[in-house]
Amino acid sequence: MLFATLLGALSAAGQTATWTGGSSFGSWSNASNWSPQMVPLNQAGTSYTVIVPDSTSLRFDILGG
Repeated sequence: MLFATLLGALSAAGQTATWTGGSSFGSWSNASNWSPQMVPLNQAGTSYTVIVPDSTSLRFDILGG
C-alpha cells in the first residue's frame, strides 16, 4: 500500500517546459515552440513549470484557457 502511494506521488511530479518559439507572438499550442516538444498544460496529476525568456511575446491560444 505504501509503495502504491509513493508511486502515485512520483507520477504527479512537476515537469519543466522551456519556450523556444522566438520572441514574436508564437503559439502556445504549437509543440515545436517548446523544449521538450509538447504543449505544457496543467492537468490532474501533471503540473508544469514554464520558462519563457524575457522580452518574449507569445499567444496563449488554448480553448478554455
